[in-house]
Amino acid sequence: MQKNSPTKKQLNVFVAGLVLIILLFSWKILKTGNLKISALLAALSFLLIIIYLIKKDFVIQFYKIWMKCAAAIGVVITGILMIGIFYLVFAPVGILLRLLRKDVLNLNKNPNLKTYWIDKPQRKFNKEDYEKQF
Repeated sequence: MQKNSPTKKQLNVFVAGLVLIILLFSWKILKTGNLKISALLAALSFLLIIIYLIKKDFVIQFYKIWMKCAAAIGVVITGILMIGIFYLVFAPVGILLRLLRKDVLNLNKNPNLKTYWIDKPQRKFNKEDYEKQF
């Protein structure tokens, strides 16, 4: 095996998950009445188990290809989600705050101020303030 080979547990989970997914599709297709395709999918899942038990190197290569495809899909989907969140959430909020002239972070500079320090009102601290901070 190579250096980046999956562990036995990863391979077992991969094969078991793939077999369960194929059997689930087979069962769903069987409910629609298409017996030939359902039987073909069930046979494919059992063939996968037999190949895994006899020739693990083939399944390892399939696993590596599958994981590369999954990583590529993950990169694309993550990018689409981030772009969607930015343009559907943050951009409209930013535009709305600019239209309403709100400065939530107090970033506007005021030349009339000597300091931007915000004084907090003084209060007496109790022992309970330190015990239950939140």
